[in-house]
Amino acid sequence: KAKCSGPAASVQPPSPSQQSLQMPLGPADLISPCHYTGGLSARELGAIDDLANCMVVDSLLGIVSHKMAERFRQPSASHIRRWRAAVEDFVVDQDYAVAYARLVARPPDSSESGRPFLTEARRNDPSLRLHLYRYLHLFDRRSGVRIELCRRYAHENRTGARIVSTRDWEANEKIDMLIGCIAEMTPDEERSYLRPGHNDFSVMYSTRKHCSQLWLGPAAYINHDCRPNVRFVPTGPHSAYYQVIRPIRKGDEILLFYGAHFFGKSNCECECETCERRLAGAFAQQQPGGSGDDSNGYRFRDTDKRLRRLAAAASKRQREEDEAAEPVAAAPSTDKAETSRQAQQQQQQPPLKLPRLLIRIRQLGDPLRYELVSLASATSALASESASEESESSPASAPASAASTATAAGPASAADASDGRSSSTPASSIDCSSPANRSPA
Repeated sequence: KAKCSGPAASVQPPSPSQQSLQMPLGPADLISPCHYTGGLSARELGAIDDLANCMVVDSLLGIVSHKMAERFRQPSASHIRRWRAAVEDFVVDQDYAVAYARLVARPPDSSESGRPFLTEARRNDPSLRLHLYRYLHLFDRRSGVRIELCRRYAHENRTGARIVSTRDWEANEKIDMLIGCIAEMTPDEERSYLRPGHNDFSVMYSTRKHCSQLWLGPAAYINHDCRPNVRFVPTGPHSAYYQVIRPIRKGDEILLFYGAHFFGKSNCECECETCERRLAGAFAQQQPGGSGDDSNGYRFRDTDKRLRRLAAAASKRQREEDEAAEPVAAAPSTDKAETSRQAQQQQQQPPLKLPRLLIRIRQLGDPLRYELVSLASATSALASESASEESESSPASAPASAASTATAAGPASAADASDGRSSSTPASSIDCSSPANRSPA
């Protein structure tokens, strides 16, 4: 852009953000971190952050995050599906240009009626483009971080987000692709723009400049903890970065200390993991006496080694509880005499046969009613039949067979009597154990 300075117009060199727009934007290896260099007011920064936040984070995680606009227009379901597909594809192909084109593309006429969600001027806005790139950094493989759901904080209805490490970080390292944007606010802007309890969730106060500052961007998703692992390092009037202050392992959450009185006096309403472990803050009421400290005023230091040891002990205790809850099988007998006696009994007993299942189908009106002969009757019939076979065609085999038949037909006859019908009702019996009716299994 040209700025008029007197009678002649002198062309100013392009800013770093304009230079990045002139680069061939495409795969991730061609994109450098899009640091914010200023130039936007608090309202302008809040407007593009609401859009980028909605298009990238809300669509992917399925949440509705806090917005700076008092009346933010929520997108339709078709918009959310398109944006989510674009972000999911970016996670795979890492192509910034394609992802940006899909995010700001005009949907089909059938899916967007009336006023469009993004105006043509907003689609061509370079500030929105760079801000979308900053949010896409959260899914860049080089960034070392990612964003995911968070269910910890009750004041957010257990629905929020958090920044998690995807690699190991050592102390004094700089998380370069986790970017935040700062916009200073005058007292008039603060009074006219901020609404307590609505959009004042990401406001800092600079003790050096004695003014309020709006802190937005992907870095605003870093949660508070009374034992942080990163610290806030300003690099200019509109930018800052996060420096690792103690080792961070893969899968650990990136945590920042907001202040000593951010969550009430002495952070009495803090819900961080450290306060939960110390029974302090919002968890102080769970300890007798209502204080997070011991009765003698001392407690152990929260060193990394001790916390890992506590986590390992808790995991071991949980495994032992799970094993104790499982049913324990009876231990085998160690008495050799008892074991030999049981083995002899098993050898003396004849092999057991599976009892035949007799199904009797009886016409008892409409529809057909199926009656199963009891297992006891089937077993009795099997025993009688075995006895008759052992007698080797002895005269007693006929009574035994008759008794077997009578026993098997007993329940059916009883059913006839109970239904008020004679035993001459037409019936057919199917023996499932016969070769003709037995399945290959």
